Amino acid sequence: MKFKSEFLRKAQEKGLLNQCTNLEGLDEKLSEGSVVAYWGTDPTGASMHIGHLFSLMIMRLFQQCGHKPIILLGGATALIGDPSGKDKSRPMITKEFVEKNKITILKALKKFIHFDDSPTGAVLVDNADWLGELKYMEFLRDVGPHFSINKMLASESVKLRLQKEDHMSLLEFNYMVMQAYDFYYLYKKYGCLLQLCGGDQWGNVIAGVEFTRRINYAKGDVEQGKSVEVFGLSTELLLDANGKKIGKSEGNALWVDGDLLDPFDYFQYFRNIADADVGKFLRVYTELSISEIEKLEKFKDKEINEAKKILAFEATKICHGEETAKECLEKAEKIFEDNSVEDLPSIEFDSNSENKLLWNFLRGQGICKSGGEAKRLIRNGAIKINDEKIIDEEYKIEGFSEFKLSVGKKKMFMVLVK
Repeated sequence: MKFKSEFLRKAQEKGLLNQCTNLEGLDEKLSEGSVVAYWGTDPTGASMHIGHLFSLMIMRLFQQCGHKPIILLGGATALIGDPSGKDKSRPMITKEFVEKNKITILKALKKFIHFDDSPTGAVLVDNADWLGELKYMEFLRDVGPHFSINKMLASESVKLRLQKEDHMSLLEFNYMVMQAYDFYYLYKKYGCLLQLCGGDQWGNVIAGVEFTRRINYAKGDVEQGKSVEVFGLSTELLLDANGKKIGKSEGNALWVDGDLLDPFDYFQYFRNIADADVGKFLRVYTELSISEIEKLEKFKDKEINEAKKILAFEATKICHGEETAKECLEKAEKIFEDNSVEDLPSIEFDSNSENKLLWNFLRGQGICKSGGEAKRLIRNGAIKINDEKIIDEEYKIEGFSEFKLSVGKKKMFMVLVK
């Protein structure tokens, strides 16, 4: 589809578009002038990770194209727990935990979204400010009639749980209603016409679009003969080349906060992605031109490593700044191309330990998840000490004051023996 609006045209080029409630209608609205949209996240984690960025980067593009973002931190919905994409209940968290997370998440958000009082400056809101004031009986009477239990039961997040006969609480069942009310509230207060989201939120977004239309008719807030239309637009769920979700709850979080994840580790993640992910990640996590991306994604064999270095540099520059990105690039080149050990991360080995087995050390340091994995790597020749392969599963660490430890092609450490 050929778009009139700059935002949708660029989002399409980057491969950020997935589903939309009315793509032609949204394109028309966006081409007429500035539009207000919101993107939300529940502060259930210590910060944001690159899974969030897959949909947040489309909001960054939205702002760059002259539109106004609203960023919603779900202080109320975080206490409920979103069942979307989950096959079991989320653990309950405290208000104190949520408040602490809001501070660090806002710090992370400011890396990607510009907040100020200008026409395109982002507005920060917390749904605890309005959901916390609602009276339950009035809420049920005003909002409840506009939701169909039949449709809610048919949503993917609910069907998944029911099919597996997993427990789903009344608390979780209300999540969709609360998020839908958020959209209506932001429409009424800010004139918000669009919700941007990740693919796993699509059912909740549809509920918000339909609820906003219905309740405006019910309240008589629209002129006769006119309709109220708000829009939902989603990105796909971010998966790597192996089909694995990128996100904190999946145990492989890549935090955007430098206090939680060293910027060099952030850089190295992008530097070491699968070849098949290079084009997609360049489109999502960098702001290179499409022509430049198309050139880079055609690289093959050894050339693909140059494309990965550019990806890692550009992604780190947006998240941590250009100076830090340069430092990460120089450090990576010293370690992996010049074979320098000066900048290797250091770990310690206790020479007085009764157990000096290499596999046990790898497990104890968390380099390998289990002893079995450590032994398998040793057996397959993936472990080196001072660039010499170790293939003896019963190898003992003895006779060193320090040594360089290599685990596969991507992990290297300087081990200090105490």
